[in-house]
Amino acid sequence: MVEAEILTEYDRVELVDGVLVDLSPQTPAHEDAKEWLNHYFVRDADCRVRIEAMFLTDSGYILPDLLVAREFPRGVHPRTAPLAVEIANTSHRRDREKLADYARAGVPEYWIVDVISEVVVVHRDPTGDAYVTVIEHRDGEFQPLLDAPPLALDALFGRS
Repeated sequence: MVEAEILTEYDRVELVDGVLVDLSPQTPAHEDAKEWLNHYFVRDADCRVRIEAMFLTDSGYILPDLLVAREFPRGVHPRTAPLAVEIANTSHRRDREKLADYARAGVPEYWIVDVISEVVVVHRDPTGDAYVTVIEHRDGEFQPLLDAPPLALDALFGRS
């Protein structure tokens, strides 16, 4: 679409079932959480992080805020990853819709980081287009499935 000049490389859209979906504007709270999580995974967990990179799905592509893995294949857009993270500020409904795409892709863990309510909703155990296990984390810390140190919510949300 960029080559056909339908889109520019700067357009923030996702392709879902043949429809281009505009992405919400990013607020400072959204950017703060994304930067903090990137630093956490790269430094503390020694992972590879792709930020707003294309993730291919059965229905098109989406741009997760973060994809996290030990290693990504070179030269291709991923179709799965150990962890996908969406940071929700004004995009709650859209981020919940993406849940089915991540589950169908076999992503073992999907987080929706709600920067307004300061909660991380962790989805695990994908089956079909849903997740069997859903846990809300509001305080303290929790352990990601990836080999990583516990994630402290106070630090993520700038409460400490």
